Amino acid sequence: MPTTPEAVTLFLEKGILFSPGKASNAGGVSTSGLEMSQNSGRIFWSAEEVDKQLHTIMVNIHQNAYQTAKELGKPSNYVTSSFTMVNLRINLWQRWCGGYQSWRHCS
Repeated sequence: MPTTPEAVTLFLEKGILFSPGKASNAGGVSTSGLEMSQNSGRIFWSAEEVDKQLHTIMVNIHQNAYQTAKELGKPSNYVTSSFTMVNLRINLWQRWCGGYQSWRHCS
């Protein structure tokens, strides 16, 4: 959800769960990905099947963010956990591809 940096700080100080924009937009991005999968595979899923898959994706995102925040000693801080999760994935991808310079050639 868009807000000012000062408001984010206040949310975190008060223990109010705050979801960064990228995490909040994950549902829309995931739905687009599911739609692209259907289109490329020339298959059709019912609305119920799409909802089921989207629910699984979103629960996974929440559980990962929650667990990461807890492991970092900052429970309910989804700002820190989201950025940490992204950085870990980028790091793993770079190592898998052979380093920073070769990421463009990795597929």
